[in-house]
Amino acid sequence: MQHEDNNLLQQFGRWAIYIAMATLGALANYADKVDKGERFSVSTFLLRWIVAAFAAAMAGLYCESKDMGFLYTSMICGICGYSGVTAIKAFQNMAKNLTGGSNPPGGNN
Repeated sequence: MQHEDNNLLQQFGRWAIYIAMATLGALANYADKVDKGERFSVSTFLLRWIVAAFAAAMAGLYCESKDMGFLYTSMICGICGYSGVTAIKAFQNMAKNLTGGSNPPGGNN
């Protein structure tokens, strides 16, 4: 039982870092936009963070399915957090290709 608890804690820790990297990516992206003149909005940032967290979750699942290392997965999650919707669309296209060219459930393209 102790081994299972440690494994669960390690998984939770990895995923917390993946989401933290996505948050930093989203923050970096939004800071760049504000620096270029976009007005800061807490609600806009929170919405972008939700998108970033979803993109990072998809990236984390993909990277783990490919047995990629922790550092590489963390980096990809940060990039997906920065990219937001663009990363989600890339995963949607990947899913479309995996399903033989048809749209995945809930897909619009």
